[in-house]
Amino acid sequence: RTVSDLCRSLADDRRVAAVVVRVDSPGGSAGAADTMHRSISRLAARKPVFLSLGDVAASGGMYAAAVGRPIHATPSTLTGSIGVYAGSFGVDAGLARLGVGVERVSRGGVPNLFDGRTWTQDERAAVRRHIDGVYRLFVESVAAGRGMTVEAVDQVAQGRIWSGMRARDHGLVDSLDGFLGAYEAALAEVAGSAWERDRVIVRHEPAPRPSISGLVSPGDLIGAEADALLGVLGPVASELSAAFGGGGEAMARVEFSLHGL
Repeated sequence: RTVSDLCRSLADDRRVAAVVVRVDSPGGSAGAADTMHRSISRLAARKPVFLSLGDVAASGGMYAAAVGRPIHATPSTLTGSIGVYAGSFGVDAGLARLGVGVERVSRGGVPNLFDGRTWTQDERAAVRRHIDGVYRLFVESVAAGRGMTVEAVDQVAQGRIWSGMRARDHGLVDSLDGFLGAYEAALAEVAGSAWERDRVIVRHEPAPRPSISGLVSPGDLIGAEADALLGVLGPVASELSAAFGGGGEAMARVEFSLHGL
C-alpha cells in the first residue's frame, strides 16, 4: 500500500518529470507484488519510469519490476525466481499429544487451509490449483511487461534464479549498467542540454532517514571530542549489533544452490 500510494502521488505531482524505481527485494507476498506491479504500470502510463534492480530483485521483486520499461540490472544482480510456493505446518498431532484439542469454525463452506491442520488429498489439490493460478498470473504479467510470449517466460521461470548477465540473455532485463544507467536514461529523458541538467532536482521518495553516520564524518571528530562521542556511541553500537545478530556469527543458515549463473 505504501508503494501504491507513493506511485499515485508521483503520478499526480506536476513537478515530477521522470521516476527511477529502485527494486532491491527477494520478494514475498504475491498479492503485494501484483499490487506494486499494477501501481508502477499506472505510473508508467503517465510519467517516464525507469527500473533499476539492486543486488537481489527476485520473485516478487521481478514481478513488480516487469512493467514494460527498460530494466537496468548489474551483472551480479540475482533476479528471476518466477515461481510460487505455499505450505503449512500440520500441528494437530503434536497438540493432541499435549492434550490440547482444536475446534475449527468456518463460514461459507471454505475452510482456512493454513490454520495448522494436516491437509487431506482434496485440500492439497485445492492448494495446488490456487498455486497454479497465481503462477499463471505471474508468468502472464512478466510476459506482457517484457514483450515475451507466455511460453518463453515459462521456459526461464519455474523458480529458476539468474544472474543479471543470464537474465539479459533470457530477455528478463535490458541493460547491465545498473542504477547509474537508469539515472542517466531518466536524465536524458527530461534534460536535453547541460544547462537543463543543472536545473534538474533529484528527490528521494520516501526521504531517507538521518543516521549518525550521515551526520558525523571521521574528519569531524578530533581529540577529546572524538573520545567522548565514541565513548557514548560504542556501547550503543555493541548493543545494536548484538540485537541484530552482529559479531560475524550467523543467526540462521539456509542450504540452497544456484543454478544457471
